[in-house]
Amino acid sequence: MSKMIIFNKSAGDCDTNWLHGNHTRLLAAKKDESVFSDPTYNVSVLFGKRDEPLLLACARQLIEHISGSGSARSLVISLGLKDHSQGTLKDIIAAMIDNRLW
Repeated sequence: MSKMIIFNKSAGDCDTNWLHGNHTRLLAAKKDESVFSDPTYNVSVLFGKRDEPLLLACARQLIEHISGSGSARSLVISLGLKDHSQGTLKDIIAAMIDNRLW
């Protein structure tokens, strides 16, 4: 069974912990805006292995959705997953969007 813990910090960050297994990675995502170009999104691994492109894609989709909803918050997400499948990551994204704490 998976467990999701969401912390909504008033300082402007949305911290999320998705707990399942022991292969934890800590990712940070933020939107960078420029007057001269379209916004870009920066996703980085703060802790853990950097060999899971689907996890980076998950964080990027979340920050794009957060930004697209009008929020200027950044995202810090801790993912400890046994199953790194596309279906699991879609479930995480759907759960975050459904809870909409930003």
